Amino acid sequence: GGSAFRLVIGEYGAGKTFFARWLQDRARREGFATAEVQISETETPLHRLETVYRRVIERLSTAEALDGAFRMIIDSWFYGLEQEVLSRGAIAATDAEALARATEQLLEQRLASVSRTAPMFAVALRGYRRALSAGRNDLADGILAWLGGQPQVGMESKRFAGVKGEIDNDGAGNFLQGLLVVLRDAGHSGLLMVLD
Repeated sequence: GGSAFRLVIGEYGAGKTFFARWLQDRARREGFATAEVQISETETPLHRLETVYRRVIERLSTAEALDGAFRMIIDSWFYGLEQEVLSRGAIAATDAEALARATEQLLEQRLASVSRTAPMFAVALRGYRRALSAGRNDLADGILAWLGGQPQVGMESKRFAGVKGEIDNDGAGNFLQGLLVVLRDAGHSGLLMVLD
């Protein structure tokens, strides 16, 4: 429900990176997702938040997936929505249409908070789900890449999802907030982000 920022300062070779990686391992064991981003003036400058966001997504890790956990987190979030609908007992798992409709309603409820801060994040999630439901894995892959901040995404995927352009500096912070909502709803304790 909150956030904290900590600075670890030390001479070269003092063990800062080792400590950060140990801390990430401990956080993953406690249910957090983690991401370690190497800040550099040329590749990942700190003032370019869209680049930092992209690196966070690329290096997202959980206890189940030590690398590239973004897709797994999104998919488990959608799976969790379906399971929540089924746990209510009003719909049978064999009634695919009713399950899809009820899951869509729950999806809209959950995305309401995301839509306030990052409307395009929510739009892309809806598009990703539609693409998977339609069996268009190629479009789903493109939408997920766009959602992860990748700059070179095909127009067909963007058009299908209803998004335009790329994630910019202003939108990156909002997309990070959207990611935090998805992490929470997917059962994670939060996100530990290390900037090294």
